[in-house]
Amino acid sequence: MATTLQRFPEWKTMYDKYKNLDYGEQVSYSDLNRCLVSGSIQEKKRFVFERFKKQMLWEENKALENIQNVGYRVVNPNEHVRLTNREMKRAERRARMACDIILHTDMDRLTEKEKMIAIAAATRVQPILATLIGEQKSIKEVTKFSLPEMPRK
Repeated sequence: MATTLQRFPEWKTMYDKYKNLDYGEQVSYSDLNRCLVSGSIQEKKRFVFERFKKQMLWEENKALENIQNVGYRVVNPNEHVRLTNREMKRAERRARMACDIILHTDMDRLTEKEKMIAIAAATRVQPILATLIGEQKSIKEVTKFSLPEMPRK
């Protein structure tokens, strides 16, 4: 019976190495890439980094933010609201696009069944967009203070 070498997933190697990074610390692309068997997190191994990034958030309560052409920075806890707002804006843009797509469907070219499905999709996606817009406004109202900016060098 042949034995196979068992190794940790690459994201786990990254996590074990960098889980103790302190808030505000940076890790470069090249440092992260050293945890990979081959490839780069900027290219074909993006999925490995995304899993590592989720694990850091879930287990260590540390969000990572990209620093262009450098790597990633562990975001301070008081900056998590800013990142949350950014993700909400992204979700809103995607929901707007979903509404645009379904609302600009040529219904004359659909069968009756397809029309019913399209109408059902439209009635589901529009409230999602309205909720996202409302929540964005609500978060802005609650956070009247100026959110911290990402430190620049």
